[in-house]
Amino acid sequence: NPELWRNRIITDSFEPGSTFKVFLISAAMQENVVKAKDRVFCENGKYKLARHTINDVHPYGWLTIAEVVKFSSNIAASKVALQVGNERYFRYIQAFGFGSLTGVHLPGEVKGIVRHYRKWRPIDLAVAGFGQSIGVTALQLNTAIAVLANGGEYIPPLIARAIVDAEGQVVESFEPRPLRRVIHEKTAEQIRAMMHSVTQEGGTGVNAAPEGYTAAGKTGTAQVMDPVSGRYASNRYTSLFTGFIPADNPRLVMTVVIH
Repeated sequence: NPELWRNRIITDSFEPGSTFKVFLISAAMQENVVKAKDRVFCENGKYKLARHTINDVHPYGWLTIAEVVKFSSNIAASKVALQVGNERYFRYIQAFGFGSLTGVHLPGEVKGIVRHYRKWRPIDLAVAGFGQSIGVTALQLNTAIAVLANGGEYIPPLIARAIVDAEGQVVESFEPRPLRRVIHEKTAEQIRAMMHSVTQEGGTGVNAAPEGYTAAGKTGTAQVMDPVSGRYASNRYTSLFTGFIPADNPRLVMTVVIH
């Protein structure tokens, strides 16, 4: 079936859901909008913004920023996004590589969907804090998580280490090279610690830690648009986990997407 021929990690874009909270918190901490121990009131599960209601799966009162990542509060994320503001948040979204090609040497890559911040209403900014109204590819998401894993630098992904001839001699080699610094190393370290807590007791990704390893990551459950109604479908979701092992010395970054 030709429908199955495409390379979905670069050709399919989807809403990243709560996995996006780590990039929001990275931006907020880098800009000194919040600190890890600051607390946000989560409105006991329901938060009205203009004519919209933002919900949490589990009702919370006060959560620290670190707990916002661990327990994945949409309400707290929306409040932090409103504090960061359209322009600053948009700048970090771009710096993490969303809305542009990764440049990996594979055909059919798409840019994803990131509308310009000047078109964002307050509700658009709020929901972007927890990964709605934005489209990403699996490779973009994986590469952005690698920024956090490697200390805050964006390194474009490669698929080959070298090209060799018939005799096994190297014709051309490729080395990963940082393209830009997105956040400071200290900020990345703090976010990594929060992501580690996600896989520990009480976190949303406790089952994601392989036995014998420390793991860090972020879960996400994103609603899917119904192409007919133009609204979110009530029975269709994208489930995600993205993270790295070992948590304290990352060597492998992995993103799992289940449509």
